[in-house]
Amino acid sequence: MFEHQIIEEVNRYLKDDSYQYAILIDGEWGCGKTYFVKHILLDKIKEFEQKSSKRTAKYISLYGCKTIQDIQEAMVWVFAEEAKNFLAQRTTKHINPIIKNIPKYIKQKTPKNIEPAIGNILSTSKRVLNKVREKFLPDVNVFEFTSDWFLMKDFIFIFDDLERCDCPINELFGFINGLVEHENTKVILIANEKEISMKELNVQKELQYFLVLNDKIEWKKKENSNNYYRTNNINSGKIKISELEDKRKLLFSDEIYDSKYKKIREKLIGITLHYQPNVREICKQLIANTSLDNTLAKELDEHIDIFYNYMNQYSHHNLRTFQFYISKISYLCQRLSELSIDDDYFDAVMSFLIQDCFIWSIEFKSEFKPPTDDWQKIHYDVRPKSTAVKKYVETGEFVYDDFESDINKYINDQLREKLSNNDPVNQLYNGYYYHPQEWCEEQIQSIKDRLSNDKYPFLAYQKIIITLQRLIDIGFSSAYLNEFKSIMLNNINNSKNPVKIDSDLFFVEDKVFKEKILSQLRELNNAIAEKNNLAKEKSIIDILNASNWAHELDNFVSDYRINYDPDGVLFNKAPTNIWIKTITNSNAADIDEFRHILNTLYPTNIIRSKNCLDDLSILKDIGEAIIPENCDDLIIRANLGWLKKQITSILELYQKD
Repeated sequence: MFEHQIIEEVNRYLKDDSYQYAILIDGEWGCGKTYFVKHILLDKIKEFEQKSSKRTAKYISLYGCKTIQDIQEAMVWVFAEEAKNFLAQRTTKHINPIIKNIPKYIKQKTPKNIEPAIGNILSTSKRVLNKVREKFLPDVNVFEFTSDWFLMKDFIFIFDDLERCDCPINELFGFINGLVEHENTKVILIANEKEISMKELNVQKELQYFLVLNDKIEWKKKENSNNYYRTNNINSGKIKISELEDKRKLLFSDEIYDSKYKKIREKLIGITLHYQPNVREICKQLIANTSLDNTLAKELDEHIDIFYNYMNQYSHHNLRTFQFYISKISYLCQRLSELSIDDDYFDAVMSFLIQDCFIWSIEFKSEFKPPTDDWQKIHYDVRPKSTAVKKYVETGEFVYDDFESDINKYINDQLREKLSNNDPVNQLYNGYYYHPQEWCEEQIQSIKDRLSNDKYPFLAYQKIIITLQRLIDIGFSSAYLNEFKSIMLNNINNSKNPVKIDSDLFFVEDKVFKEKILSQLRELNNAIAEKNNLAKEKSIIDILNASNWAHELDNFVSDYRINYDPDGVLFNKAPTNIWIKTITNSNAADIDEFRHILNTLYPTNIIRSKNCLDDLSILKDIGEAIIPENCDDLIIRANLGWLKKQITSILELYQKD
């Protein structure tokens, strides 16, 4: 039922005097029942009661209550508020002297004056009143001034979290039934009913399992090969969990406990209302009720439909998770403001962070397990993720450097590599032929400004070159191309790891035009290759001088995928003497790891292209320089011997080819 339908049913219940019963609002854990009751239903009840009985609705959570006395204790705080208000209304000149002189006031009163108040309150009311007196007015007889307002039927009790109350279900429902039948009180229960129905069963299960394990029980043998009842398993002392549960069910019927609960509830609960939340609206209300700054609140509000889609995707509509998420994203956005992010990318980064944090929150709270199926795993892994955000969501630990690294990686991998439809490059590339020259000149200038600030990924350089060449071919100044290419070369030189520009122009049919573009791209790609070679050479030397050089080298090979790169070489990126010095002075573990790296680069079943000839020449020198006999440590000597044989085998393989 939707909220407005539940409100209508509650109003009908409040004016129904045909017989005494309670109503139950049932819903999944975290679906927003409590939020609905406290922020909407209570106000609607108050509005309804002002027109009729003028009863007061009181919300009481039973979470953690272990006994009926605990429930009464929880009710005390509710009635104490009423007592406080009652006293506040009577602190006039008529009452003040009496309160200040309580002993004298009590002496003047007779039992006859008190009897009407006591007579109107049944046993439950008396216990609650006594607790009020004990807590707040230990020296005052509360009965003397509460007879005009403290009647149970003057209240509407809303008991929440029934499934989290540890009282036995028969005692709990018996207590509530006393309020309903004997004191004519309206009671609304809030719970996830499927959890209540299993409480008694779960309490008894431990004893049942204990009995099942008794070795004096002789279980009936069965011939079914799929059944656990086999001769060699009976009373063997070992039992599987699934077998334990099957045996328990043979001795004890769960239906008995379920029917017992149903019988108890039928006496008390007259109507069950199944709560169906409007998730979108509640999420909007949760955002509006927080102290988030206006900018973030607006961003979250604009993502409501995205949040809802993710909830459907993960089958997790828990609004407590959403509240948890709000607390997390609020802090992350504060830290995001500390990063230096280009204005062009900030909105996209904000959207990424909002969604990434939400997904991690859902996966964490729902105990989501990543897919193991290869196809599903591919789709799951392809989503851009921040491990720093995941760590903060799951543990509360925030590492600024990791967060900054993840955000920068997202910018470089996802934003810089993609051009929006309204980017001047796409605008000019797709529509130069139906705009005036002045408009084209403006777009060229915009592209130049952005290119000068290194705002374009190298993959976009192809489209820029093609666009400029088209304009030059119809009469625009050829100086544009030289000027833009100069800026591109400068950006390449300043980049740490420039990416090769795609030179596959299969979509260009004009051979003359294609050759013009290719000549420009070759010049840019040569600059990129030279830059990368210098970077790799410096990296390899640094790696070989590191204490854990073999591990670092393994990471380098994996990162650059040298074994799959037809132009990839390794050994010629550092002087031969450095290779020899590093290898011959290493421990056994590093030499062993280096042998695995070598096998990855030069497997015995694949012959690489001639690009590796320089590497083989250096590898030959390394093999000749290795003299295992010169090493005193027998383990290192053995590893060097195996390495020398491996190098010899690689060289022989390529010599045969």
